[in-house]
Order: sequence, then C-alpha cells, then structure tokens
Amino acid sequence: MERSKVSSFIQAALLALIAVLGFQLFFGSGKEKKEQKLSQKTPTVKTLNVSSREIGDIVKVETPLYKAEISTVNGKLLKLTVKKYNAQLVSESAKILGIYPLMTISTDKALSHELAALRLSPNKKEIIVKDKPVSLKLEGKLADGRVIRKTFTFYPDSYRIDFKTELESADLITVIGPDIKVNEVRTSRMGHIGPVVETEKEVFRIKPQELSNFITFNDAKWAGEEEKYFLLAVKDTGFPVMVEKIGNHTVVK
Repeated sequence: MERSKVSSFIQAALLALIAVLGFQLFFGSGKEKKEQKLSQKTPTVKTLNVSSREIGDIVKVETPLYKAEISTVNGKLLKLTVKKYNAQLVSESAKILGIYPLMTISTDKALSHELAALRLSPNKKEIIVKDKPVSLKLEGKLADGRVIRKTFTFYPDSYRIDFKTELESADLITVIGPDIKVNEVRTSRMGHIGPVVETEKEVFRIKPQELSNFITFNDAKWAGEEEKYFLLAVKDTGFPVMVEKIGNHTVVK
C-alpha cells in the first residue's frame, strides 16, 4: 500500500459496522461476500521485498482488550494478542520472512533498505491504556538528514489503533502483513485462510495455492490477511494493493 503519509487503524468489528474515515487496520469477523476468481486481476509491476530482522528495543503496549509489542527498528508491529481469545495475530511467518505488519518501506530500493534497519527513538518505553487514548511517537533521522516519524494512538475501549507515518519527499509502502495463523492446527475446513481484498465492485478471497507470483489491485476499499474468524487488514477508498507469494507464504502490502 503506497502513501507518502499513511494513516492506518485497527478495528475489531463486522465490516458492516465500520464507519470511520481514513485508513483502518482492523481484525474480527469478516462480512461474507461472494468470492471472486484470481484471474479477474492482472499483475503489473512488482515492488521490492526488504527484510527487517533486527528487533532493537521493544515498546510494550497493554489495553483492556489486547497486548502489543512494537520494535524501535522501523517501528514494526511484532505482536498483537487479543486477550479474550488469547489469539496472536502476528504469526511466525513474519519472523521467518523478516516482514512485519506496519513495517515501512519505499518504492525506492536504497531507501527501503535504510528504513528496514533504521533505529527510531520512542517517546515512551511502555504504554498502559486505562481510561483515555495514549499515543506513542517514534522518530529517526536518515543519512540525508530527513526525519521519519511514526505515531500510534491506542484506545481503552476499542481494538482500533490510529497509525501515521510521515517522511518528506518519499513514496512509502506500509506492509499490511504476511499470512496469519491463529490456529496452527487446522482441523476444520470451514472458513477462508489467506489474502482478501475488497474493491469498489467485489471481494476477492484469494487461495494461496492458486497464487503463483503476485497480483495487484488499484481500487481497494480494504485488504488484508484472513484466518477463518480473524482478519487483519487496512481499510480506505481506492488505494493500491499488492498480494504476493513468497515461498509458502503470502504478503499483502
């Protein structure tokens, strides 16, 4: 997902109940819509994948609803645990690939590599959200002197996380995430597991086994990774999305 300034949110709710402006990163039960075939979209230009394996310091966040861990390297999301279900939405796939949700890269190869390894300074080392929203700000300076800022805002009564990335004169890409595996032992055949993208006209639930390389969407309303009852995704109007197969994994960005 490309933006020079990216605002993202996390929201646990049925899609029909979501009514907020800007981007949203959300998870929950997806509203069922007709599944479309992959052949209806044509791949275009593939963007570069960059790994960010260094963790650095970890900022721990806890709200009444979930726990999260954010790395000070790149400001990527390391863990997101839903307390009610003890469900971890950032799977081992992220660690294996070195590609994490909310990781920031760029359409520029050199800048992507610099961002992937960039250490950011947080304004807080730990966040406990009780009765009012709390923000976390991370800031770092690039070799050319430009400053990147990432801001997260957490709420006590919502799974929503407001998220914004700012960097002057840069085309940024926010990684929505690699595949999620809440239930490692998958005995049930019910429910979709894999990428899902909704455009203005239809919903594409993509079967990983049918994806051989990558596919792009230019007019997505929301996109992310689905694991039966859980959905981790970004919501907006008419933004570009790429779904890619990397080995046995899928990545949405």
